[in-house]
Amino acid sequence: MISVLTDFEERVKEIELYFEHLNLILSKNAVLYLPQNKTKRQRIIDPELIKVLKANCFLILYNLSESSIRQAIAEIYSQISNENLKYSSVKDEIKKIWIASKYKNFNKMGIDGIFEVLSNIANDIIEINFETTNSNLGGNVDGQKLEALLIH
Repeated sequence: MISVLTDFEERVKEIELYFEHLNLILSKNAVLYLPQNKTKRQRIIDPELIKVLKANCFLILYNLSESSIRQAIAEIYSQISNENLKYSSVKDEIKKIWIASKYKNFNKMGIDGIFEVLSNIANDIIEINFETTNSNLGGNVDGQKLEALLIH
């Protein structure tokens, strides 16, 4: 989890740097100086560019939250798998995620197959892979998907 926090902190620093520069650009009478033919030429910042830069702030913050949540969940799944925890020793929420991942075709197994699974499940070691379990997340996670994932 330390790597997740380190990555988060690094990205926050990058975002803070972006916001500092954006504040300079937004300050009254801000201009850019462009070197051209060894003379410095002044250029006023286009108001449309300012709109784009402001909109970019939301995108940057969204990407930070999405990647941080994704990394944190992947790290939790990895820890559970690395510790070789048994089914009976994890919380019900983890049990449900693991069952959904491992027994996707549970309803197609028939009575004998289901009986065998239930007979052995208490001794099964939990191994969860974030990428395969949450492949429906794609590149964009909205609030409802995050809430469902966290409640799941």
